[in-house]
Amino acid sequence: MNTKENKPLIAKPADAESKKSGGCCGGKKKKAAPKKKLDPAAQKAQNAILMKIVWKQWWKILLGSPFMFIGAVGEFAFPDLIGRIVNAMKAGDEEMIKGLLITWAIVILIGGIGTMCNSFIFGYVAENIGNDVRKTLF
Repeated sequence: MNTKENKPLIAKPADAESKKSGGCCGGKKKKAAPKKKLDPAAQKAQNAILMKIVWKQWWKILLGSPFMFIGAVGEFAFPDLIGRIVNAMKAGDEEMIKGLLITWAIVILIGGIGTMCNSFIFGYVAENIGNDVRKTLF
């Protein structure tokens, strides 16, 4: 049997001073620099530039919005479908179980297509906005 004492796995600071100074490494904690307040006119100009850039993509954003809704609808339908499937299993109605499973597969398929289209369209929009920001600022 081993007679050595069990040592803790986590190293503790050597003294109370090292705790105050920022931890076991002895470094001082840096304070965050105060935030600079922008001139309201400059902030208004920045917002106008960003809105101009985003407004160029308005029809793509509008096109992607229904797909966002379609992708989310399935999430609300799943609990109801699961409950109906469990009730059909308790009743032993195999035809109803098959029909509900097919319905569930269709809901998953439609939700997946909606999510894919949503991701594609909004990814494309984000890429275009990023390119426009780069062109405008640099």
